[in-house]
Amino acid sequence: MLRLSIVFVVFPFLLLAGCATTTSSGGQSSPTTATAASTQTELPPQQLELGECGLFLWSLSGDPTFVFFSKATEGSAKMFIGSNVEALSQTGAGGDIFGQFMTEMEWISAGTGHRIDLQIVPGENMIEGQRVSNGRIKLTDAEGWETIIPVRGARACMNAPDGQLPTPS
Repeated sequence: MLRLSIVFVVFPFLLLAGCATTTSSGGQSSPTTATAASTQTELPPQQLELGECGLFLWSLSGDPTFVFFSKATEGSAKMFIGSNVEALSQTGAGGDIFGQFMTEMEWISAGTGHRIDLQIVPGENMIEGQRVSNGRIKLTDAEGWETIIPVRGARACMNAPDGQLPTPS
């Protein structure tokens, strides 16, 4: 009974706070926009163009969430860290060849200083790619704190309908 009364007392205030806006000027976002952006819980959907390959990884901590994406030939990646999408630059790779990727990769975020050590275990082949049966991301922040994130996913390619990569024009 107490729980319901708290919801009825708190909910109207949250509703009013969510409706509050301010006039934006000079390109600044309103509080409503900032609140909406901070509620993001994973990477947005990522697209591959014809001939591109990507690595898609989901966190297995709690509900599966899309946390890591990289295109094979770019040397960059995106990772959902905290409540932000961070751009990463690849700083190293090793292990075994995994399609257009390696089974061990290192990344850094220039924006936050996070270091990302990624280890993946290739799984079964599938059409246009291969599963990542398991893996882990070791996330080290600028102060040296480490977080281990178990992951699964896939590497996939967007090939031409006949299964051949398009020829450069």
